[in-house]
Amino acid sequence: MDNAQSVVELSWEQYVERVIAQDQRPLRNAKVSPLQVLPDSGRWSYLDELAACQRCFDQTASLIEMPPDDLKRVTGILAPSTERWFGLMLDIGVRFKSVVNRRSHELAQWLDSIPRSGPISASQVEQYLEGMIAMPGVTISTATRLLAMKRPDYAVPVTLSNVAGFRSDSRIGPRCPLPTILNKQDGEELRSLARQYAAMLQQLWKAPWWQAPPPDKGLEATIWSGRVALVDALFYDP
Repeated sequence: MDNAQSVVELSWEQYVERVIAQDQRPLRNAKVSPLQVLPDSGRWSYLDELAACQRCFDQTASLIEMPPDDLKRVTGILAPSTERWFGLMLDIGVRFKSVVNRRSHELAQWLDSIPRSGPISASQVEQYLEGMIAMPGVTISTATRLLAMKRPDYAVPVTLSNVAGFRSDSRIGPRCPLPTILNKQDGEELRSLARQYAAMLQQLWKAPWWQAPPPDKGLEATIWSGRVALVDALFYDP
C-alpha cells in the first residue's frame, strides 16, 4: 500500500488493511518495539488498551465516579500495564498526575460535557479542549488522550510520539497542532490549538473509512468502533 496516500483518502477496506499492517511494526524505540496493535499475543496491545478504557467509561456516568485504577487507565498514567499505546502520560510529568489525583472533578467538568454516544460537533470539541488545556498541568496531549479514550470513534490523541507522522500527512498535517510538554496559558493560543485540533478531526470525519457503515462483528467491528483513535497506530514512532 502507498503510505504517501493521505489517511483521509483511504476506503474502509484500505484503512482496515493499514491498521492491521501496523501490528509488529518495528519502532525506533527498542524498549517498546515492535508495535502491538492486535490482541492475543501475550503482550498488551492497542485494542486491549482501547477495550479496557471503553469498559471504564461504560461502568460510570462521570469521571469523578471512576475507581482510582480506572481513572489512571483512561488518563494514561496507569503503568506498566498501559504500555504506551494512545500516549503514556507518565511522560508528561508530575503536574498532570497531580491534576488526576487531586482535581479529577475539574477534568470531569469538561469531559462529562462530551456525550458517550451519538454525534459530536467540532464546536463541542473546541469548547472541551479549550477548557481542558486552560487548566495548569493539562496539555493538548493529555486532553486529547482523554477525549479519544471516551470517544475513539471521533477523536485521536496528539502526542510527541505521533505528531511528526500526523504532520507528514498531506491532508491532516497542516491542521495538526504541535503538542508541548507544558501548556500555554495565553487565551488566544489556547483557542488556536483547540481550533486546529477540531479542524484536523473534521478532515478525518470526511474520510470514506470514517463514514463507512459499521461491520456486523469481528475484528473489523472492533476497529470501526475505535476508528479515529486507531489513527494513532498508523503514525506512532517514539
